[in-house]
Amino acid sequence: MEFNTRRKSSIWGSVDLVALANIVFIMLLGILLLASAGAGVAEKLKLPSYYFFKKQLVFLVLGMGIILFLISLSEKSIRRIVLLGFISTTALLVLVIFFGDATKGAKRWLNVFGFSLQPSEFLKPFYTCFLAIILSHANAKVNLKTFSICIFFNIIVAGLLLLQPDFGMTVVNTMATFALLFIAGIKLSWVLVMFVFFICSVYVAYLCFPHVASRVNKFINPVDSSNYQVQKSLSSYLDGGLFGKGPGEGTIKYNLPDAHTDFIFAVGAEEFGVIFCLLIMLTFAIFILRGFWGLTKLTNLFHIYASFGILLHFAMQFLFNIGVTLNLFPTKGMTLPFISYGGSSMIAFSIAAGIYLNLSSKKHVANSVVAKKFVFIQDKY
Repeated sequence: MEFNTRRKSSIWGSVDLVALANIVFIMLLGILLLASAGAGVAEKLKLPSYYFFKKQLVFLVLGMGIILFLISLSEKSIRRIVLLGFISTTALLVLVIFFGDATKGAKRWLNVFGFSLQPSEFLKPFYTCFLAIILSHANAKVNLKTFSICIFFNIIVAGLLLLQPDFGMTVVNTMATFALLFIAGIKLSWVLVMFVFFICSVYVAYLCFPHVASRVNKFINPVDSSNYQVQKSLSSYLDGGLFGKGPGEGTIKYNLPDAHTDFIFAVGAEEFGVIFCLLIMLTFAIFILRGFWGLTKLTNLFHIYASFGILLHFAMQFLFNIGVTLNLFPTKGMTLPFISYGGSSMIAFSIAAGIYLNLSSKKHVANSVVAKKFVFIQDKY
């Protein structure tokens, strides 16, 4: 009994409580926004007013349970979960191509026992951490073999995502791959090759995928296009002003089909104002920037690469989602972490947050050494 008490005390004494508090605060802000934004969408679909709010509340509780569970695990268990998670989500990406539900011309969802599941959301934390395992096993600057292995898995994942098609998620995962390889110390010539390849791939996607071309064209010429959602989103910032119209008083949620998901930040701008939006942005910034600064205290390569990849995904998703509502980026179905409605998004980011909080905890900072073992073998401290 004393051993269990000491172990629990050690866990909570080592976790970054500021980061955990940031995550909980963002979740609560998300529930507050969804209570209003979800009501408008539910009304259009002839559902109970708080249909989305109640479901998201269940996802939030489940997400918090996942975070606390992952925090309590050993690194050996985290590595096992990462490996099994990557294999499972890759298999689901294959299944979604053949058995997925088609929505807006894309197959991205699987119906599992009555629940809609988006495998690409779960791929993000597992794929990034899987690459971190490979890169940490190299122990030194990335050689051609390690580089080739990482690129091979990126091609596999990108191919499966493009078959859905999901070009936006492909870009995000590819950018995360390149960023991890860069901090792992690849040669500058390889960086240039990857950059040229990335630009060429984007251009090819523009030529080959009509929906990609359409979104880019609408972004370049918003006035001359029928980019209805972004125009309504921009007007919400002007209508809301500094302090907003008040909870439930906004109208944009009745006009946008994705008001509770992709454009929930615009709903917040209209009803709660710019000050509220700045509060959300500040909370995300504190979490992400503190996380990147904390990496300087780690020496275990797996912890560094995995934490960096997870924080990068949070940063990209945060910037892309808000940027789309401000017409800074082409429209892309990308959720705002812990705020947009969606069980897949909430649980996937909870997994990412739990792994990050585990690997960045003080117990690793105090006793960490460079990882020399692979996947199932726990490091000796």
